[in-house]
Amino acid sequence: MADCRGLSKIEDLSGGWANSNYLVTCDDGTKVVLKIWREKTPDEVQEMNSNINWIVKHGVSTPAPLKLKNGESMIVVDGFAWILIPFINAPWISQDVASLESLGLAIASLHAVPNAGHFGTHYSMGVDIWPELFERAESEDKWSPFLRMLEEEYVKLDKKIPLNLPKGVIHGDLFQDNILGHPGEVLAILDFEEICFNILAIDLVVAFIGCCWIDEKPVEELWFSLLSGYESVRPLSPEERAALPELYRYANLSVAAWRYRKFILDEEDSEHAGRYLLMTKRLEESVEFLTEIRNLKLNIPLEDDTIRLVQTEETQFEEMYEVAKDPLLWEQHNEDRWRKEIFLKFFEKGLKNENGLLTIIDKKNNAIIGSTRFYPHKQKLSIGYTFISRKYWGTSVNFQIKKLMLDYAYQFTDEIYFHVWDNNFRSQKAVQKLGAEYFDVDVLSDVKHITYILKKDIWNKKKSL
Repeated sequence: MADCRGLSKIEDLSGGWANSNYLVTCDDGTKVVLKIWREKTPDEVQEMNSNINWIVKHGVSTPAPLKLKNGESMIVVDGFAWILIPFINAPWISQDVASLESLGLAIASLHAVPNAGHFGTHYSMGVDIWPELFERAESEDKWSPFLRMLEEEYVKLDKKIPLNLPKGVIHGDLFQDNILGHPGEVLAILDFEEICFNILAIDLVVAFIGCCWIDEKPVEELWFSLLSGYESVRPLSPEERAALPELYRYANLSVAAWRYRKFILDEEDSEHAGRYLLMTKRLEESVEFLTEIRNLKLNIPLEDDTIRLVQTEETQFEEMYEVAKDPLLWEQHNEDRWRKEIFLKFFEKGLKNENGLLTIIDKKNNAIIGSTRFYPHKQKLSIGYTFISRKYWGTSVNFQIKKLMLDYAYQFTDEIYFHVWDNNFRSQKAVQKLGAEYFDVDVLSDVKHITYILKKDIWNKKKSL
């Protein structure tokens, strides 16, 4: 390194299975990391260095290779590429909601990097390595039940994973030991060895595998924090969200396959030979929540020429109750929400709702005229708990409100649900006018509700009439 005249200490650094990492302290106290690449050729490392410089140029927080005295960012010793990178004095990412939300933001930043022809499509931590394992099993007579299972899964891949999912620049190996930060904040993402142009959502499910499990159990709260941070920048398409369970399954099996190759095929009698089984064991755990929409990041306000929807504040209670205290609003409801103490419970529950409570405002006079909300139920996004002043009954206002909400929500899903009390015929007719169809009978808060479903394609036809 041009500005390091002498070395005072070299120490092993923990982390990583494939390469050697050392902490180097210069005479002047400067610390850098020496990385010796044992499983990539010098040409591959050179290409990777170029890719890292490209993503750093586009705002990704990762240490870029340092220039050496020869003006290059790499030297070759005994056939292995050596590089130096800045040392970041920080621990691995914490498993707390704020840190995972920060990670989601960081992943979204990476996914915004343009490809510009820099990146290949081969993903060496994904299913792309499976055929190599099958060839080795055949040539070395090392078929096993695990490899036969992978072979069966590989045949079904094209049917399980849609071909048209959005692609971009991905990291591909977002485990805890590749992410540095302080509690609540990601400082840097390391080891872009698997960087490639591939399905964007792969990074999310790998980060889920690598950062959102504690004691071999999935932690829903961490997943939704990760997703919340990501979707505040780049909302998933309905197709991506629907594909998450299968992407997770194949990512999990790919991690198992990598470990199987590393610790069984490549290293006989390795003490880590059973590590691949930890991943296959995880497939027994339910992850149905992956497709659920929670913590919806609303691009507030939602508004048209006359109506505005904003997040409700506690200070709006009295003004909202002025609308809600009309008994006729609630005559077909099972609760007397015109009574202040009952409406207060309704209001407070809305404030605690994962997707918030929305205040409906008439922009002409800046008056509160009611409220509504998005809410999750049985892993589905729903709209409901809507009331508006009787002054606006029979007008286009309810349609306007639902149009604002539906058009926004259909960025995330292809289906929206409505739950209406069985004797609330007025609201049942209102959702039917939107194009919603009967789905089933359900129970919410111990009360029977009629459930309606409104599909995106039906809504798009209905609103254009």
